[in-house]
Amino acid sequence: MKKYRVWGYETQGYYIDLEANNKQDAHDKALDVNRDEWIEGNDGESTCFDINQKDMERIDKWKSYTNI
Repeated sequence: MKKYRVWGYETQGYYIDLEANNKQDAHDKALDVNRDEWIEGNDGESTCFDINQKDMERIDKWKSYTNI
């Protein structure tokens, strides 16, 4: 499996790192993640929580962001 960082946006950007086979799989898995588990990241400009496939990036090194 490949690793993807999936960004979701509210008024503030959030992201979650997860394992997936491709961007569509990453998108589908991200929809199942509890909103409270997302990590606050860069500023977004959306008014509702959105996940766009263009805002997904493949990451080479898997980083665990738990217990931050």
